[in-house]
Amino acid sequence: MKTRIAALGLALWPSIASALVPEASANDTVDDARIELYVDSSVITGDTRSRCRIHLDVSQDSVGFSDNDHVYVWFYEDDLASDDLLWSTDFAVHPADLDGAGHLVRDFDCTSDFGTDGVGTLEVYASARVEKDNCGFACVYDRPSAGNINLGEVEDDGNEEDDASAQAHGLALGMNRDRIARDQDWQSVDLQSRSRLSIRALHHPEAGALDIALLNAAQQQIAQGVDDVGATVLTFEPAEAGTWYFRVSPRQGNDFNFYDLDFSVSTLAGDCAAGQMDTQACGNCGTHTRSCDANGNWLDFGACGGEGACAPASTRNSPCGQCGTTQDTCSDVCAWTAGACADEGPCQPGAEDEEACATGGTHVRTCGADCHWGDYGECGGAECQDGAQQACYTGPAPTRGVGACREGSQHCVSGRWGSCEGQTVPAIENCSDGLDNDCDGLEDDVDNNCDGQPQIGDSCTTDANCGINAVCLQPASNPQFPDGYCGVVPCQEDCGDSSACVSLYGRMYCLRACNADGDCRAGYRCLAVQAGAKVCAPPCEGDEDCTDVRSPVCDLASGLCKARGAATPDMGSSPPTQPPPGSVDAGVQTYVDSGAILPPGQILDGGTGGSGKPRSASAGCAMVAPGGCVGALVLVGLPVLGLVRRRRTTRR
Repeated sequence: MKTRIAALGLALWPSIASALVPEASANDTVDDARIELYVDSSVITGDTRSRCRIHLDVSQDSVGFSDNDHVYVWFYEDDLASDDLLWSTDFAVHPADLDGAGHLVRDFDCTSDFGTDGVGTLEVYASARVEKDNCGFACVYDRPSAGNINLGEVEDDGNEEDDASAQAHGLALGMNRDRIARDQDWQSVDLQSRSRLSIRALHHPEAGALDIALLNAAQQQIAQGVDDVGATVLTFEPAEAGTWYFRVSPRQGNDFNFYDLDFSVSTLAGDCAAGQMDTQACGNCGTHTRSCDANGNWLDFGACGGEGACAPASTRNSPCGQCGTTQDTCSDVCAWTAGACADEGPCQPGAEDEEACATGGTHVRTCGADCHWGDYGECGGAECQDGAQQACYTGPAPTRGVGACREGSQHCVSGRWGSCEGQTVPAIENCSDGLDNDCDGLEDDVDNNCDGQPQIGDSCTTDANCGINAVCLQPASNPQFPDGYCGVVPCQEDCGDSSACVSLYGRMYCLRACNADGDCRAGYRCLAVQAGAKVCAPPCEGDEDCTDVRSPVCDLASGLCKARGAATPDMGSSPPTQPPPGSVDAGVQTYVDSGAILPPGQILDGGTGGSGKPRSASAGCAMVAPGGCVGALVLVGLPVLGLVRRRRTTRR
């Protein structure tokens, strides 16, 4: 049967003045000597240490002490045939042993195995003999003897059998008396709320120390008692609602003992409010959460979530650049931050480097997987004889020699044909200069482009709104041009009298020429884009509009993009130059008029005279126009030089 304990506001600790088994005593006085015997009124059968105490008081009223007088003390179990000596001692008396009144006063612990008579009772007694030399030759020494004390023999207490959790007896609040620790004694308690448990096993430790253990409902030991004066004490909190067990047992073998149990329960406040949530940090900048149950107890934390990629301050090595290495460091928010790239090689794996041979032709070396150049190969044949010259033309083949379009010439340098110089390719028809600018066989008003057709700078929604020679710069793909803008991308050096070819927002456009803002439609200003060229164009409104890396800062006063730290806008301050088709110098930014963006480091040879295979450059084709990437423009940058040596980079 289990005891159910409801919530209590205060612990109950009743008086223990009358605790434990009653004590029995006997005494005797003979002349100067008095002996007193104290034992428990009952003994436990088989106990190896039953409690016993002897008090001896010897005066000098009749005979005085002398140095080295002798005293003997015995403790017996009385039998019919012969008494059993249970304990004894003897000692010499010295003047220093006497108290202030001249008495010899001693207390002896005679705790021992009392044995058994097997009849339910046991008789014990104590005696002493005091030998004083001053008594004389014929003296009869003092020999007091405390008469027999009849002791009850007991096996165990009335709670047996209670040797296991399944046999546990309910433990009542307050004092639970008359217990015998002969084996394991189990008690149980059912708590209705989380509480503080306190229990004391009151006993005489000198007659056999006791242990107390607290176990949960699964019989797992949770706490162990500690020794105190005249008791073993156990206090535990918080004990959650449910079943709990106390186990009392002798500390050593057959060293049994009597005990009383004093038990109290104090209700504890909950750790939290029912339904309350608690979130804490965990792992790599993650969090986990726990909730409070209906009894005010925190449940276990859930899994750790939202973790970052790494632990703060940790490091790792990562590949970078051209076979280089960077040491990444984990930030305070558990994200990797890359360090500087170190130990890079001079080239990208697979790249080729072509060099002219002294005997003519070229030879090539290839960059290996370790980002270092391999050896040059054999010298190959030359495309041409150094110093040779030939005609060239990079415009559409049908326009060659038509109208204003004219051939150019190219020279052989280091066994390779150079750029096409001096050519004229088709441009936008100028309706008043008397020339066939677009090389279609028609000039000025006779050209369909001049017969009521849309003009550069008109608003538009599709290319069809802009006629044959222009495209619609729509906001969807060109967000800088509100309401659309008919223009040419990319443009040649001359767009005609009413428009100009300028560099704006990192591209080449043919835009409407103007003298003042009033010449432009709403949303546009007359911008002095470059020397001698003012066009109707959208002004920049912030640095995010300035996409050309050379001019990344928006100057709101002029509406133009400028270089960082420049005093005046420099967007397009120099008109672009057009090198001969196919000639590209390393490091020069290039555009091709297909409009598709090529990977950095690659352009296409233009015109019908180009080979169409990749050549190296630092930026790609940047403009979209019908017909694909058919030519290349080199913007303001490094000067175009004759090619003594050039590099080819394989397409990646």
